[in-house]
Amino acid sequence: MDADCYNTNKVSSQESGHKTYTSITKTCAPTASTTNFAVRITGSAYGERVGNTIKLDNSGNAQAASEMQNGQLKPGRHGTVHVVVSGKLEGETLVSATVKPTRKHGSS
Repeated sequence: MDADCYNTNKVSSQESGHKTYTSITKTCAPTASTTNFAVRITGSAYGERVGNTIKLDNSGNAQAASEMQNGQLKPGRHGTVHVVVSGKLEGETLVSATVKPTRKHGSS
């Protein structure tokens, strides 16, 4: 998702006592002009950090932006982009990040 939009909406949601991550991910869906990305962890091979939102480092942001612009990463039916990320987590940032689109059964 768009990290700048996420940061703005996260604060507003928390101040109003809501944790509306589903609506934030839809509101902050990335576009071809997004330059700073955040990823909501919904699954992990290690079972850790599920539910957290992490930021990508500069190289991860550049890769995600390029893939959004060239059409490799595309919003799904609900406007969200599903990816597989890897790298080293330092605080709330994934460094040496790689970003790949997920391939679900039945998708081209």
